Amino acid sequence: MPPYPGTAGSQQQGAGIQPSQVPTCVDPGDSIYLWGTVPAANAGGSDAGVKGEQPAVGTASIAAYIAGANAMASPPAISIEVSFFATGTLNPSAPGSFEIDIQEADTDADAFYAVPTVAENPDGTTAYKITSVSATTQKARVDLSPQGGKFIRALLVSRGNAVDMVVKLTQSS
Repeated sequence: MPPYPGTAGSQQQGAGIQPSQVPTCVDPGDSIYLWGTVPAANAGGSDAGVKGEQPAVGTASIAAYIAGANAMASPPAISIEVSFFATGTLNPSAPGSFEIDIQEADTDADAFYAVPTVAENPDGTTAYKITSVSATTQKARVDLSPQGGKFIRALLVSRGNAVDMVVKLTQSS
């Protein structure tokens, strides 16, 4: 996590923080990989060359700043795509039993991230907990309209099999 605001010994943004240390702003039409790396040769190209990561259970992804997430605007619409691959390949592979939680915060610090409670959901959080994939493609997708948190990230709660994963966030509006 970047040393900005909220961590021990942290500094406020603008007090010596480099642009690479703050979450990337995701504007409408933009995408960012919360987990997964794009080889330099593929920068700006298709998703085909994205390499998966195998984070440890309990690890949070990088955070993204969602443009337009404020009290004066309607909530932005985002989508999350999750793909699982055999280690070091782009061959789909089953993750086993897993859970990825999508978390929001107004302050980019671990203590402030939480799974939002959504009043229209009976259990309040179902849409923000990804627990199943297509058995054929080993991919999942969820469309969300975050409730106003400025920052969003993914938290790997559990994963049954040691497989690589890619998590892509796109803001559509």
